[in-house]
Amino acid sequence: YGITIDSEPDVGTTVTIRMPRYARRANMKTGKLAALALSLLLLVGCAAGPVSAVPRKVTLVAKSTETEFWQSVFAGATAAASEYNVALTIVGPETEEDYEAQNNYIEQAVADGAQALVFSAISYTENAPAIDAAAAAGVEIVVIDSDVDSMSVDARIGTDNVEAGYMAARAALEKREGD
Repeated sequence: YGITIDSEPDVGTTVTIRMPRYARRANMKTGKLAALALSLLLLVGCAAGPVSAVPRKVTLVAKSTETEFWQSVFAGATAAASEYNVALTIVGPETEEDYEAQNNYIEQAVADGAQALVFSAISYTENAPAIDAAAAAGVEIVVIDSDVDSMSVDARIGTDNVEAGYMAARAALEKREGD
């Protein structure tokens, strides 16, 4: 299992975080993912320097507000927001099919003065124009979990599924050889 962080400002920079062989519960992983995303915002440009007395405005636009996965992401994001003095707004559609609602949430975040957007795309292509518009308005963009077809993204955080598949196959072969 690997998490890869690709950062657009420093093209070519890739950091891989290896999780323990026996991964923890999904709740812990997703909560840490959200905490990492908010922490990364501080490094991407939303905050240059120490934690400010004035809260930074960050909007997290999720794929859904109803699933256990996203509930755990919200818990991690809320904890990170408290630690880093972030005024966090969490929004998302009820189901993971309504990319148009996500686009509306992105537009609203820009109108409300969000300095950064943490985003997980429902549609790789259909969410791209809204992300590009937000970035053009000066909003820092961090994508978590599901990517979007945009060169305006400042950082991407997600699972390297090819590497995860390789590791799963290797573990299965090792287990079979051990039987």
